[in-house]
Amino acid sequence: MPFNVKIENIGKLEDAEICIDRFTVLAGPNNSGKSFVSKTIYSVFEALDGNYVERYIQQLIDPLFNRINWSTDLKTDPQGEQVRSIVQDLEDCVAGSQYRNPQEIDKTTTALVDHIDKLRDGVEQIVRTGPKGHLRREYESAVDSLEEIKVNLTNRDAHQIFEKSISEELQRRFISNFQVPQVSKIKKEQDQPLVVKIDQIGSFEFSREGFNSQLHVSWPRRSIGFSTIIYLESPINLKLMRALEHREFHDPFAFDPRRRMQLSGVPGYVFNLIDLLKTEFVGDIAFPEVYKKLTDTEIMGGQFTITDDGSIHFQENGKRHPLSITGTGIANIGMLSLLIERKVLDKDSLLFVDEPEAHLHPAWQVFLAESLFELARQGVHVVIATYSLEIVKWLEVHVKKNPEDKELVEINQFPMLNQPIPDNVEPRDFENNLNQIKEELTRPFSKLYIAGL
Repeated sequence: MPFNVKIENIGKLEDAEICIDRFTVLAGPNNSGKSFVSKTIYSVFEALDGNYVERYIQQLIDPLFNRINWSTDLKTDPQGEQVRSIVQDLEDCVAGSQYRNPQEIDKTTTALVDHIDKLRDGVEQIVRTGPKGHLRREYESAVDSLEEIKVNLTNRDAHQIFEKSISEELQRRFISNFQVPQVSKIKKEQDQPLVVKIDQIGSFEFSREGFNSQLHVSWPRRSIGFSTIIYLESPINLKLMRALEHREFHDPFAFDPRRRMQLSGVPGYVFNLIDLLKTEFVGDIAFPEVYKKLTDTEIMGGQFTITDDGSIHFQENGKRHPLSITGTGIANIGMLSLLIERKVLDKDSLLFVDEPEAHLHPAWQVFLAESLFELARQGVHVVIATYSLEIVKWLEVHVKKNPEDKELVEINQFPMLNQPIPDNVEPRDFENNLNQIKEELTRPFSKLYIAGL
């Protein structure tokens, strides 16, 4: 079912209204806002699909947990073992709880408050026994931390906890996926809010005053309906995977008491993709025919594999080549085949592909477009950002030959000029949008052609 996403004040765009369907095209020249829009939509859906409430509650207790476990004094104090045991119970309660609805959140927070009361009583008893100096101050600080956690949990109901947790999760996703130090860096106008509105879910607003949301549903995760959410771009970042795995930067959101969150230079969606590829999914391959075409001898002539240590290789004629020396065009198609082979993609996936034409011969661009459209026909929601005239022209020809497939397509023109739509044109007029996009993409060639006459 098609739905709209409206984004205001991002990148160079004052506002953008995107129509999303099973096969969605964001088409236009470079630097027109396509990637900003696709990354924004990805970030929002990725955040809504995550364990944002659990992460928020975990962050409340992380400072205490790390204080207890990192303090040399508390580690060597015999009574500290009792404290560490109760703190671990607190951790286990957070990790073992469900957060699918307000009732479950209320149940979890009640259990956590009980644990906190028990822990505080234990720590206060230790303080009363008279530890001296720095050790005493450590225990007193632990009591203060416990009180702060309890206040945060008891002064907010389930919906307030949701608001706070989704606010922090969205900010983390924007920062990680755009690799900016703060959300304001991707705003067009600093004194105006960044707004994202999604049909059937709600709106989210980042302003100087903070974060606000207005939800159409009580619990948005139920409305998303995507099993996996994937963002693909040029595989250049994946070629860094082996180097990245030797760093301590595994989870971009992990709390480390020794340092604040750092930008790695690699977008968060790359780490998300790596994690998905390493996951063992059960069942059969969802799209065997598409996979067969992708790995056919006339196209790739081989297949991509991922080893136990997480490295990706291309196998061809009995030889195995690391991703670092594999042709980039092959890698673009190979990543799609690997997502199918690893069962990451299924009929409820949401797949973003930024510039699928990158490093591909025009004939292979058409082939990849055909493959992506077949995935959409079989249930995947595919969103591509492209400046390829070949892909746009293929889509036009395909819809003429298969008019029933027009219902699966939404095509959005960039740059969005915010011009009024003529009275005789429907907002989702496929032919009109397609013609405008073709005119924009062919203009440079037309100018050169005329200049050469």
